[in-house]
Amino acid sequence: FFFFFTDKNYMKILIVDDSKVNLIMISKMLESLGNKVLIANNGHDAFEVINNNPLIDLILLDLDMPVMDGLEFLKKNSVESIFDIPVIMMIPEKKLKNNNSGPINSSIDYISKPFTPLSLENKMKELFNCCA
Repeated sequence: FFFFFTDKNYMKILIVDDSKVNLIMISKMLESLGNKVLIANNGHDAFEVINNNPLIDLILLDLDMPVMDGLEFLKKNSVESIFDIPVIMMIPEKKLKNNNSGPINSSIDYISKPFTPLSLENKMKELFNCCA
């Protein structure tokens, strides 16, 4: 389904998470759908990956990480305008209980962890307003 989002036949997706298990599982999910995957272990490393890899289509961003967590990453970008890439925050389900289910803003949304390949696919379709 990602063919509808870009003029190429895949999406380039940056996964930012400090858990090696999560990185492997999410990478496999995305690669099985035909996407290219880049990884970073924290927000600080993610900025380096973004600077070295043009044309990233989407960032999957963990909330809790060492060095620079997801919210710090978003705040730094908000202040410095480093990138303009849609983001899906990966937030543990227990942290979402007191939150609504709508997007944070038009280019930042979130998904509850753990998630299935289908729920991730649906969230990406929603974010890009495609095929939902």
